[in-house]
Amino acid sequence: ATDAEGETITYAHTVSSGSLTNGGGATATVTQGTGGNVNQFTITPSTNSAYAGTFSLTFTAQDPNGNTATSSASAFTLAFSVTNGSYYFDATTARLSTPSNSEFDIAQDEPFTLEFWYKYPSAWQSTGGRLASYQGNKFSISAKASSGGYTNFILLYKEVGAVVYGNSNTGTSLNTWYHLAVCRDTSNVWKLYIDGTAATSTATNNNAITGGTMLRLNGYALSDTSYLTTGNICYMADVRFVIGTCVYTGNFTRPTGALTTTGGTYSNTTNVNTSITASHTKLLTAQNSTGGYVDNSSNNWTLTKSGTGNVTPSAGVPSS
Repeated sequence: ATDAEGETITYAHTVSSGSLTNGGGATATVTQGTGGNVNQFTITPSTNSAYAGTFSLTFTAQDPNGNTATSSASAFTLAFSVTNGSYYFDATTARLSTPSNSEFDIAQDEPFTLEFWYKYPSAWQSTGGRLASYQGNKFSISAKASSGGYTNFILLYKEVGAVVYGNSNTGTSLNTWYHLAVCRDTSNVWKLYIDGTAATSTATNNNAITGGTMLRLNGYALSDTSYLTTGNICYMADVRFVIGTCVYTGNFTRPTGALTTTGGTYSNTTNVNTSITASHTKLLTAQNSTGGYVDNSSNNWTLTKSGTGNVTPSAGVPSS
């Protein structure tokens, strides 16, 4: 390219802040045009959420005499949704269930992990609207206003021998996405994690839960004619049920990308098992933003909606 006097103009760019790389890969590439387009730059973002980042670029044009025109810095942020989708339950009576199957049985002393993201867009049921329930009430997860000296907390209830109280005023704010994980480890200790931080309360129980078990999202896992209003108006995303592996062995950094049958995307993998045996993942759902109810585990379960109200695939968890 030349100026009005026929002198060649050199165009360039520099990274004035941040970096074009992050997480071991390129956040974006900057490509300069050729020929008559040498003054044009194309910025191509990564499609890998692990490489997301922030950077600023400064563009310059210089003639042979060293006269330089400098653009104001242009700032760019590349962010991804943490999950690819979610399910929206628009009524306390809307619920989604797996089939009853021995694949969901938990043996005595067997570790497991149930995890998901959730958000309350409106007031949750203060007397115990269940986010999830396993085989009747063998164990369930719900929000509570007050119990056991705790207020506005998440309760992990096991029918026999294990009640874990979430920390007060944690995990119950409206319009906030939280990541929740319930784990029984190899020492039979039950722990409840909200956003990667374990509740101070724990319990120990090694009981088996068998007999053709099932998991229900947003309700009580009994017959379709019982306890019809025990859910919440809520969103749930990246629901994963792993039997045979304790995925989290201590406080952890919540996922930064979608979960898989063997692991997922994390900015920090301390206390995270990212080499899960794929067959241990019995359910992996609430990962699509359109279409039907999809189980991405190898079981490919058909999930059944029951109760009044709707369960609708919706947008995923946004990057924070």
